[in-house]
Amino acid sequence: MFFYHTRRTCILFYCIMQMVLFESN
Repeated sequence: MFFYHTRRTCILFYCIMQMVLFESN
């Protein structure tokens, strides 16, 4: 359960990072 939550958070963080990078360019 904890591992699944960590994975989900990681994916969400990755999504935000992609958006930030996209906005920068």
